[in-house]
Amino acid sequence: MSNLSDIGFSVQTQEEFTVLLERAYEGGQKLEVADGFYVRYADLSGAELWLQFDQNHELIGMNPYFRGSSRIFVGLNEMISRKQSLLDRGWIGWPNPSSPEDPESGDFPLVFDAPDFLLSSVNTPGTYPVQLTAFSQDLTIFDTEENFTAAQASEEIPFATKSFIPVGLIGRTAEEAPEAQVLLTGIVVDFEERKNQFSGQIFYWISLETLNVTIDLVADHSSFPSGPHTGSVIQCQAWLSGRILLDAAPPLS
Repeated sequence: MSNLSDIGFSVQTQEEFTVLLERAYEGGQKLEVADGFYVRYADLSGAELWLQFDQNHELIGMNPYFRGSSRIFVGLNEMISRKQSLLDRGWIGWPNPSSPEDPESGDFPLVFDAPDFLLSSVNTPGTYPVQLTAFSQDLTIFDTEENFTAAQASEEIPFATKSFIPVGLIGRTAEEAPEAQVLLTGIVVDFEERKNQFSGQIFYWISLETLNVTIDLVADHSSFPSGPHTGSVIQCQAWLSGRILLDAAPPLS
């Protein structure tokens, strides 16, 4: 299981990865920014690849993404730089702030990486609609809420059926950039098998209702021996990716 296989781009070797990048570049859309350019490959399944190039047209990074249906107002209060690439950055924010000008009036902090960071012109602090996708990295599914609750009975610290823990923010020093990692638990409200048209591989898209937000979750098809269903409880560690939707309606003040 990997972030790539979560959206149907499973590669096993360096050669396969190189072929994937070359085909995405050839079929993608070039988007110029100040420090270089992105190439966005968008598959009909919702899967995307965002290649990053510097001003010398050299490849410096790549992020997978999934074009989902979630819409969450997030108060953004801090930009995160990544050492690997000038075009690879993220945000610290708080969902559902009670005041659009005060991000920390939101429900809890979170970190998400943005595949198109330099294409989004935003002011901080400020509140913006965001589409958030969790890329599953380690997943457990329970048929019912009752089964999940029963499994928690033996745990020293039991989890609620809806929880959102920004583990990438925990224990970091002031010099360390937080990671877009989350431990979340939620209830499946919708799901689909998606076929990646680029690769022909199948993956799952899930609409997951977690603590005070409903987000998109994508997962490798092999994560589910018998598939998810509405009402299932999923607990997983995940990488959180998001795009700011500048053309969406503003939040109510």
